[in-house]
Amino acid sequence: MDYFLKKALSLQSLLNLKCTGSKLEYSSEKRSGLVSVYTLKCNMSDCEEHLATEKPQTLEEKSNNHSTINTAAVWDTLVMNVPPLGGTVQKIECVNHCIKNYSKHLYRIKKDMKSVALETRKLLTNQRIKDLTRNAQKAIYANAHGDISQLKHDLQNSVPCSFGNYSKCQTYLCNHVGDTASDNMSQLVSSGGHHHIFGSLNLIVIKSSQLIDNETNNRAELFMSLSARFNMGK
Repeated sequence: MDYFLKKALSLQSLLNLKCTGSKLEYSSEKRSGLVSVYTLKCNMSDCEEHLATEKPQTLEEKSNNHSTINTAAVWDTLVMNVPPLGGTVQKIECVNHCIKNYSKHLYRIKKDMKSVALETRKLLTNQRIKDLTRNAQKAIYANAHGDISQLKHDLQNSVPCSFGNYSKCQTYLCNHVGDTASDNMSQLVSSGGHHHIFGSLNLIVIKSSQLIDNETNNRAELFMSLSARFNMGK
């Protein structure tokens, strides 16, 4: 980053000597692995400059096959093998981690004696927390490779479903569709507990687009645990 900023300032200073009052503006980007080369154009002339995010190697460094940015073998491997990226990159969330964090938040709500009403904490039994997390997980599994808006709807409905209100449940998720005989949702709302629970659930809902592929990091963690046995954990 230090090299990139200093080089950008240097290019701008040199341009000012040739073209007073002008400035370099971003034009395009080319990527090679993890290294980007930016094309900068003068806003008053046809002058172009090229700026790389990695300091170019000297002849000596090239002969030694050494680059200051590629000091780690893993980084060097990435730079050499990661293809140029087109479009945008979006993170895919791990379903297991999202559900685990959701469960942790629910247990915190259950134990919070200062800001959570007693009635809410009574309603939020251990079994109900299991129901909430299980129903949220079922919604994600059921909507894998499906419609994001439907996933959001099913996630939000997992709360009423867990509290005995099945009026908006889907047949592919629930066996009690339409039943409200054991509805405890009104009690949850009257105690203000729904704000806490939906607040925790929304941490999953806002990641719906990143969960639609139903990805987990199980395989990645298995691979890392196996490889760690042969590389001393590095």
